[in-house]
Amino acid sequence: AQTNQSLPRAGARIPVLSRPFFRAAMFENIAGGVVAGAILPFVGVMARHLGASPRLLALLAMAPFFGFLLGSFAARVAYRVSWGKAFGILGIAANALLILFIGIRSAMPFVLAIVAMQALAGCKHVFFGSLLKSNVHERVQAPLLKWLRVLAMAVSLPAAWLVGRALDTNPTDYRVIFPVVGVLAMLLHLPALTLRRRCRENEVRDSRCGLLEEWNLLRHDRRFLAFIIAFFIGTLAEKIAIPITPIYFVDVLHLRYEDVALATGIVGPALAAVGYLYWGHRLKATAGMRILMLCMFLKALRPVLWALAPTVPTPLALVTLGEALFRVNVTGLELASIMVILQMSARGRVPVYLGIHYLFMGVRGILGPIIGLALYEADVPIETIYWLIAAIVFAGGLAMWRLNHTTQGTNDDETCRA
Repeated sequence: AQTNQSLPRAGARIPVLSRPFFRAAMFENIAGGVVAGAILPFVGVMARHLGASPRLLALLAMAPFFGFLLGSFAARVAYRVSWGKAFGILGIAANALLILFIGIRSAMPFVLAIVAMQALAGCKHVFFGSLLKSNVHERVQAPLLKWLRVLAMAVSLPAAWLVGRALDTNPTDYRVIFPVVGVLAMLLHLPALTLRRRCRENEVRDSRCGLLEEWNLLRHDRRFLAFIIAFFIGTLAEKIAIPITPIYFVDVLHLRYEDVALATGIVGPALAAVGYLYWGHRLKATAGMRILMLCMFLKALRPVLWALAPTVPTPLALVTLGEALFRVNVTGLELASIMVILQMSARGRVPVYLGIHYLFMGVRGILGPIIGLALYEADVPIETIYWLIAAIVFAGGLAMWRLNHTTQGTNDDETCRA
């Protein structure tokens, strides 16, 4: 494998060391965009219309994070398997489950199928991050990731609009739409199966990957531990809102499928694309930790606006504005957090660092909906829950500010030079 040192000066203009990885990543992001636009904006509202209880909605909210919980295990097997083949097989298996929706007509099987699909899809992220580190020149990791995410957002916009219109006309059309999307996404994951193993996939011995190794890493790398804690606080709160949001949209705000598509499937992804472009550019000259801190504070605006939505004549306007602001800032969190982790990780230890990161993502993704469901069943008004969420997100911003302040002397060394 070609090393970073052997690249010519013009290598900064060459996005990848492996063209097959570039093609596989491009097709995978197209598949992700189709699924994100045609399916994910509607599953909560659709399950509610099918009669899903708040507890089923809470289970549905946890779906993506079951896969993240498996991230630690995935990191442990990362040096026994080809990262590309593992990534492709998990993607194909996840999207194959969408074919089952041909015969699904009630809330329980609907929720269980979505949970299984998103759990498998979430598990593959450890392998994508590892492939990014192994195949992409360090100076262009952030720009390449930015454009891949923009591609996914661009694909998701028309998909969300078309499916939203179709479901408002005939809500049972998901029995055709979901299987078609599943087959298309499976085909788009096939190029990942052709990726060859690279040198970094064999740098660490299997015996060093395990719970003890992860515990020792956190115990000795105090800065990474502080990052994990601050990130956990700041991103836990938004997970509290996931199970109550479909209830809020359907029972309180009375939004239609087309309204949900506009706010969360069109405007949200469009602003996410803008966010990827903006934050990807900022990462060229600004330390990732500073961007994390700023985005964490700004992310508190969505729950504030959503809490105020019932008080205005057109609640959809505040829902859409809140979602747009959230998507812009969460893209900064995503890009900056990946860059910070890749920079913190020692050579050859990327899967372990990413495994710990995704493990904690899974924990908060399951803990958050449980808290949200408990508050809802305790008859706490949904608007009050959103105010609580805003306060916790702001506390996460303060934690990230403290981390950035205590490590200010080393931030310049962590700036992404794309």
